[in-house]
Amino acid sequence: MRFIIAGFRFSLIVVIFLAFSLNIHAQSVAGQDPVKKQNGGEPGFQKDRIIVKYKKNAMTEDTGMVATVADGSAVAAKHFHGRKGSKLDGIHKKHGIKTMRRAFGKDKGVNKHKISAAQAEKLNAMKQDVYVLETDGTTSVEAAVQELSKDPDVEYAQPDYIMTANSIPNDPYFSSMGSWGQSYDDLWGIKKMNVPVVWDKT
Repeated sequence: MRFIIAGFRFSLIVVIFLAFSLNIHAQSVAGQDPVKKQNGGEPGFQKDRIIVKYKKNAMTEDTGMVATVADGSAVAAKHFHGRKGSKLDGIHKKHGIKTMRRAFGKDKGVNKHKISAAQAEKLNAMKQDVYVLETDGTTSVEAAVQELSKDPDVEYAQPDYIMTANSIPNDPYFSSMGSWGQSYDDLWGIKKMNVPVVWDKT
């Protein structure tokens, strides 16, 4: 039973991480613009931040900054360097990248989630080399994302999306009825239990 619970916790962590870090890939496959817009037409992301996962060994930091970077602190971009022959330094400079920090700071014990060493290793591998880049505000986040996404030393790049919680789900069946020939709401059970009232409070 203990192993089942540990496996479930690990799976949940992986799903949450993938939903956050691989969002741009799903959008690309769907042929959509990776830069979303909110209902009012305003960008649905921070206008001065980009999230980038570099490929292994694509970026290094100055020796004196290793500990600071590992803690997840923001460090001036000049202390980071692309591998020899890489175009990353030029791209960073072109788009006014001011600071960089690890999206996931030093993990003070993944095993607090009671997952196996192998599972912890996989999770840590997914978290490696993911950085939050802050621009000086003189560049377009959209343009920076597009150029970084095309670089061979980058696994993915995306804006820092603004996430909002919806108390009512966007499941089309929640507001429909008769989809299967019945004369009542499709998700009548959820409404019968008055679940939306709970969603508004939790």
